[in-house]
Amino acid sequence: MPSEKLTREYQNKYDLYFGRSQGFTCYYGQKIVIPKVASLEDTPFKIVENGFLLSGLSIKLRGKYLGTDLNLILDYLNSDEVKNYLTVISKNYAAGYKSISSTDLKKIKIPKKNLKLKE
Repeated sequence: MPSEKLTREYQNKYDLYFGRSQGFTCYYGQKIVIPKVASLEDTPFKIVENGFLLSGLSIKLRGKYLGTDLNLILDYLNSDEVKNYLTVISKNYAAGYKSISSTDLKKIKIPKKNLKLKE
């Protein structure tokens, strides 16, 4: 079985290092992606079919929510209500960009009407 740790020599020779693995566990399947820094003027939340994030957060549904229409959740997250909340609570960056933290996102409650199953 291959080692789960790269040797220092290999790291230096190929400039390759292991890091956190959370982004790789949800590679396949539809998810909502959230950048860590975003302009709230547009639509900061987007749906992607497959892939992992180098820097950001994602929402992937499990269990009883698997059949939920992600577009309903996406519409709510990109609503003026949520963007206004993030505008107030999030840290400011240059040019109108905001830091979107997982701590702030956990405080956003998705209304039950947005958790409907796909038809």
